Amino acid sequence: MNMRVLATRKTAAAGDRKLPEPGEVGLRHPSQLHDLLPMVQMLFICLPDTPETEGLIGEKEITLLPPGSVIVNVGRGHVLNEEAFFNALRSNHLLGAGVDCWYKYPADAKSRCSTPVSAKFEFGGLDNIVMSPHRAGSVGLPATERCRMAALAELFNAAAEQGFQAMPNRVDVSNGY
Repeated sequence: MNMRVLATRKTAAAGDRKLPEPGEVGLRHPSQLHDLLPMVQMLFICLPDTPETEGLIGEKEITLLPPGSVIVNVGRGHVLNEEAFFNALRSNHLLGAGVDCWYKYPADAKSRCSTPVSAKFEFGGLDNIVMSPHRAGSVGLPATERCRMAALAELFNAAAEQGFQAMPNRVDVSNGY
């Protein structure tokens, strides 16, 4: 799509400020987030819910986004401040949003029909948000399932050949996820 992609990663160097070429990815340290947000047209949030990430995107960060930006959150709801997010959608500072995660989940099957996904705000009354029920990864397409199986096979093979310490994409449980 010839997009410029900017991403944050804990292990990225903090000094690089050069924009990537179209079609490339530029990795930045999370400490540079406020420098990046004014350049963003679409903000994808793919973070776990940890003490470090809770409220990471709040009113200040949303205000730094250019008017007409879009937020897509497929990580966890609490990374994005609920009130600031709702107000930015309602005021049309954000053109729109897509979310596959929420702030409050129904406790059981019966309450899924009546419990709002937000504890405080009626996101369903907004016309500039697309909400899915925390199932975006469950597309069930044969090609997607083949990719998942190939990735699992890669992990199992790495564990069998080199031990669990050498597995790709290893999660550090001490981070809270």
